[in-house]
Amino acid sequence: MRPNSAAQLSAVENLAHDAKGTLIRPKLLGPYRRKAGHMADYAGREQEFRTT
Repeated sequence: MRPNSAAQLSAVENLAHDAKGTLIRPKLLGPYRRKAGHMADYAGREQEFRTT
């Protein structure tokens, strides 16, 4: 995973949970989790996705 997407996910996870650790903003967290997952899947496989 790229450091930037990991840092973004970490920051948003803190905002999406309350002080007790309860998820209070799932719609905020969802896109960042998907992005981090896509970046982790893509990392190291760039050649598979090249079109030229």
